[in-house]
Amino acid sequence: MATAEIISIALPPEMAAIIRGAVAAGECASSSKVIRDALRDWNG
Repeated sequence: MATAEIISIALPPEMAAIIRGAVAAGECASSSKVIRDALRDWNG
């Protein structure tokens, strides 16, 4: 990714835990990667 814009989002604790769990399990390298993958899936 050549450029990136930093944004801040608020999530319920349950959703934040899902993201942290995915990173801790090695499913994704970072929280940002989890969100990018989810947005790509959602955007189709």
